[in-house]
Amino acid sequence: MQATGGDVACGRSNTENAHTIDHELHRLGEEALAAICAREHVVAVHRSRMPAVTPTEPWPQMPQDGAALFRRWQMEGHCASAGLQLEATPHAGDGTGPRALGLDPGGSSAELIMQRQLLSLVGVGPRIENEHLEESFRRQQPCTEAARAALSEGRRYWCLKWLSEHLTLRVTGWVAARRGAGYLVLLDELPMSAWVPADNGLSARVGDRVTVANSRVHVRGDEVIFTDPRIEPPLESGSG
Repeated sequence: MQATGGDVACGRSNTENAHTIDHELHRLGEEALAAICAREHVVAVHRSRMPAVTPTEPWPQMPQDGAALFRRWQMEGHCASAGLQLEATPHAGDGTGPRALGLDPGGSSAELIMQRQLLSLVGVGPRIENEHLEESFRRQQPCTEAARAALSEGRRYWCLKWLSEHLTLRVTGWVAARRGAGYLVLLDELPMSAWVPADNGLSARVGDRVTVANSRVHVRGDEVIFTDPRIEPPLESGSG
């Protein structure tokens, strides 16, 4: 952090360090809450994530930026997303013990419910019994799934919106897999993947870097068509 003439500038590294410390303290607090609830025999809502299953196919050799995209795509089908549960089990995603909600009552309805549970431990308000918490938890699950679906659809919508406004640009991506008469390409500039036909006799391998022409986009119809794929030369060592 630097101060010049009364102005304070916070560097990126300082901001990232502060975020890391805040996340660690929050995680330790949730572990402590889980331990308190277990000791007091209070039912609680816990964070959960099942252990990842290692993909059977090895990751291809490619530069760092492409490899990061490929690993993320590979793990989407092998690692369960974070969720909530009533059972107190270790959190495999972070490698910690059970973690209970309740530190951020404004974060979600589950956090707010757990805040009521914690207040009951110090004599403020009644304790929520198991069957009532289970019913609230069961009602919330469809809402949570709907919110995740809306987030995913919204992200894709804005990707298509951007593509519709940049039809003359060629888009860069990485070949992730062979799909019929074309390839599944992970786009560099946007958080999405797309099928690209093997035009012009293209013969690509998983891990190849390609550019594609943005041929047609129909935002409302949720459709994008890429054509004219071209293999790009390998990036120089150390790039990305």
